[in-house]
Amino acid sequence: MKSKKKNKDYFGLNQFVKETSGEIINENLNEVIVGEKIECDKCGWSWKIVDGGDDLFICHKCGYDNTPLNEDGQKIAKKNMDDYKKSNNPSGKISDPFGLNQYARELMAEEESYDTFDYNTQIKSLTEFMLDLGLNINPIPDVKFINDDIENSKDFFGKTAYYDPQYNRIVLYTLNRHPKDVMRSFAHEMIHHLQNCEDRLGKITTQNTNEDDHLEQLEREAYEKGNIFFRNWTDTIKNI
Repeated sequence: MKSKKKNKDYFGLNQFVKETSGEIINENLNEVIVGEKIECDKCGWSWKIVDGGDDLFICHKCGYDNTPLNEDGQKIAKKNMDDYKKSNNPSGKISDPFGLNQYARELMAEEESYDTFDYNTQIKSLTEFMLDLGLNINPIPDVKFINDDIENSKDFFGKTAYYDPQYNRIVLYTLNRHPKDVMRSFAHEMIHHLQNCEDRLGKITTQNTNEDDHLEQLEREAYEKGNIFFRNWTDTIKNI
């Protein structure tokens, strides 16, 4: 008959209680540490010791504090946990096997740079490029930036830009977008401005290209010419 395996006591809590009280192990203390993990006494959720961070005993699922009730027990647990972390992670660096932490940092850096990007300089350059091509885009439209519409930025079908012929204005939504994508939208709307300057917009009663052949032709021109002019402009700058 196989003998029963004894429960491992990596951090000395069980032994400590036995030595100080001589009584049955307190349930709260006994269930705090389970092997290399900490198990929540309230909801049963567990997490690895190395992932616990500064609030090692706080359950990140229900918020329950699993800190051992006995002060000496806390000291023993903390010392043994520190020893465990050092032996299993000598460098002290938080592991990131899938690169998620690095990816998140890059996204945060990108978002900050996007929202502070100098669009005015690039818009002026692209506009001058279009004028040099002989496009009939005078008077030059005003440009308005919207960089705080969080709900729109989360919506897959949200707005990216639009042209308002009544006020001769292009509106660009910039939040969480790559600057090049925003500039591509500007080029697209400039073609709509060109269409307006040439009295080709006409009366548009829908935004659905499947319902209006004229609208489809206007959008087709804006996508084709806007994209190719944008590409010609970037090629010119890169090859200077």
